[in-house]
Amino acid sequence: MSLRVNQPTIYFKTEEEKTKYALDYIDKFIHDIPSYGNFHITDHMNHPNLEEKKKLRSIISHVERIMIEEGILEIPYDANAMLKMTNLGREIKKEGGYYKYLQNLEKKELKNNQNIITNNMYGDNNSLNNAVGANITINSTNRISLSDNQRQELKAIGVQEQEVEELDNIISDDTKDKGELSKKLFAWVSSVTASLVSRGLYDHIPQVSKFVNQFI
Repeated sequence: MSLRVNQPTIYFKTEEEKTKYALDYIDKFIHDIPSYGNFHITDHMNHPNLEEKKKLRSIISHVERIMIEEGILEIPYDANAMLKMTNLGREIKKEGGYYKYLQNLEKKELKNNQNIITNNMYGDNNSLNNAVGANITINSTNRISLSDNQRQELKAIGVQEQEVEELDNIISDDTKDKGELSKKLFAWVSSVTASLVSRGLYDHIPQVSKFVNQFI
């Protein structure tokens, strides 16, 4: 079974656009595939609209590759050209979909990090810089922005320059609505995730989520 990443098709202008479409589909598609037992992925990939069906069929191997690389599906050793859902896949399905799973995972990581952050803020050193690793820059107008170190850290894990600027604009917004900020940050993470997946940088996805948690 070939897991080669296809080149952009007539339906997609870029690899990232194709990957974003694939991730959006996976988010819903996971509810339609069996939780247990072997199956052919093509038996469950469908769409009532003919054009959308053609669009989807053009990236079957891409969807399959992402789901295997993300650990949602696996190839049974005793079943030729068939797949089956993993424990992680069932957990994602139970959580309500791929994006919902990522969102809940970020919340759990944030909760786990809160004690560390609190200790740094109110511990012996009592320093706000310790709380955020001396990374966030606050200028004279109280505008929060990414520091040079943070920008380099993001680029080192595969985040592109334009995406770094987008994140900087999000966190520098003077809105006090935490709910709105969280929505913008999650949308940014989803977009960057699609970009990383399209370039095969799967291992960097958790690092991006962890990085963003400090702003929530």
